[in-house]
Amino acid sequence: MTKKISKFLLIALIALSACKEAKNSIQKEKVEKPVTLINEKLLIGSWLDQSESKLHFSLFKDGTASSDNMATLLYKKWKLDGTKLILTAKSIGNGNSSTDDETYQIKTLTEEKMVLQNGNYLLEFVKKKQNQDRTNSINTDYAVLTVTKVEPGKDGYTATLKNDFGDLYTTVISIPNLEKEYKELKVGEKVKIIGDYGNGTPIPIKAKKILIIKE
Repeated sequence: MTKKISKFLLIALIALSACKEAKNSIQKEKVEKPVTLINEKLLIGSWLDQSESKLHFSLFKDGTASSDNMATLLYKKWKLDGTKLILTAKSIGNGNSSTDDETYQIKTLTEEKMVLQNGNYLLEFVKKKQNQDRTNSINTDYAVLTVTKVEPGKDGYTATLKNDFGDLYTTVISIPNLEKEYKELKVGEKVKIIGDYGNGTPIPIKAKKILIIKE
């Protein structure tokens, strides 16, 4: 009888130990894999590098990017991958050029401040304050596109555009949709299309307003 009790007790202890190990494993996994959500909208805007290098850049709503004061490192695109900011940059120097992706871990992101980590280095940025004027807001949110083709259509036309990186965009410009905001675009003009950007090739734009850039 004593042997049977000891046997059952041993089995119970083993089962209890296994449950504790499983629970500890789950808790450890939760600690090691924290869930962090990044508000992508906070990334859009012009960022001022707080280091002596002053490597300022702007991130636009349509996924394009620009270097604000760098002649040899030209940012072209950006995307968010979890908590990582990936910048596509074209490096120019000594007659040669190359395009590479730079990956940064987002450590801090607010409406006014951003801290990025690249290896052992922490890079601190402050968002440039924009005038409340709507035109200045538009300048921050949307990249400049060049009109490459205009095809007549019902009550308007279809425009094909491209950015400085060669990506193509398409939008239907019609009087019923834009009303007072309707504009006739010409090939070669530089514009900003304010609206909703979709996915695809070329990238579709549901235009709400057209801003022609005067050179």
